[in-house]
Amino acid sequence: NDGAVVKIANNSNLLIKEQVEKGKGTRRLRLILGKLSFRSGISKQKRDTIFETPTGVAAIRGTAGTLSVDADYVSYIQFTEGGVKYKVGDFIDGIGPDIPAWAADMNPAQRAAFVAKAAADQAAKASAGKDDDKALCYALAAEAAATEVKIAAQIMLENNPDPEVIKAVKKALKEAEKAIEDAKTLRGGLLDKGANCGPEAFEDITKPGVDVPKPTATDTESGDPQ
Repeated sequence: NDGAVVKIANNSNLLIKEQVEKGKGTRRLRLILGKLSFRSGISKQKRDTIFETPTGVAAIRGTAGTLSVDADYVSYIQFTEGGVKYKVGDFIDGIGPDIPAWAADMNPAQRAAFVAKAAADQAAKASAGKDDDKALCYALAAEAAATEVKIAAQIMLENNPDPEVIKAVKKALKEAEKAIEDAKTLRGGLLDKGANCGPEAFEDITKPGVDVPKPTATDTESGDPQ
């Protein structure tokens, strides 16, 4: 609502979080894979914009530019206006390569996102079904969503040097692991009662790779692995 714009490239994995404390707002954009172009907005409320990638953190001044993370988690940043207020970690000055679909499909965070989306869709389809079947689908969806959070947190934990980010992802990781265990317990009880959530793939939906779309000829370039 402040006029800020973010344009997200294909095959990107982005989380946007915003919070306000004591009249000050903080907007965090966590890019694990892919590319985005950005332009800051104008707000009467003081707001910090902070980019997070697997290998670094950059707070920006009112500005415009491009943030990129390649398939090896190398971070790039380029400004057309403004610049960095402060940064932690390594950023290459420039724009990273586009991520082809096959490379995105191999990324664990992206695979987990596909699985979580599939589980959420299946839960929505089951909303008119039997109570136990519906509960099982929602338990699977909760487990898949928590697994997505866990995988993203692990990627940040392994590579990011910023203490504040590490503290936040450790908390997210702990919460995700508890959510997974709770969902597994609920899932086991419902399966014992004979609950069913449709396709067999959803009986073990938290395994990354389930129902991940396969790249097509139009998604790849000559020489790319199929």
